[in-house]
Amino acid sequence: MLIKILSINALFLINLLALDGDMIMIEYADPYQNEQSKKNIQVNTNTNTDDQDNDNVPDDIDMCPTTPNGVCTDANGCTQKVKRVVNFDSSSYKLTKEFQDKLNVILEIAQECFGYKLLAIGHTDSTASEKFNKHLSKQRANVIRNFFISNGINSSRIKTKWYGETQPIASNITKDGRFENRRVEIIFY
Repeated sequence: MLIKILSINALFLINLLALDGDMIMIEYADPYQNEQSKKNIQVNTNTNTDDQDNDNVPDDIDMCPTTPNGVCTDANGCTQKVKRVVNFDSSSYKLTKEFQDKLNVILEIAQECFGYKLLAIGHTDSTASEKFNKHLSKQRANVIRNFFISNGINSSRIKTKWYGETQPIASNITKDGRFENRRVEIIFY
């Protein structure tokens, strides 16, 4: 069982490191900050009796002793709050090969960390009308939702929201800024 968990953790870490530009938000210290801490990532599936919440962190050092089963935890046994971003081409909600590869990695996280629900939040840049952008952001969020459902994630785990152009994270004046704004944020909670 321990070997399986370690191999899952290694695959999880390799996939996380392959996601250029993605953000990771966790409740305590960021476990991805250095090489040593990368070895401490856990997926809560253990059945050890010295680990009452089954998060692979022994009770005597577990800072979060009631972690729910099926969530990703840090070295302290605390739930990680994970966020991923998928960007889109202008005026499009089509999943290109590049975006599907990134989503496949996120799908693996959703499968391994089955205790999380997912929220897909659609956004756009400001190059079209407000009405068009609102609709486009909804289409983007829904295409992400449908991707997860078609790949075996239960629809009850996935919610969507969409905000059009109203929540930019970068300037819409530059090409790079507009690209950053054309996104769906996928939040594991």
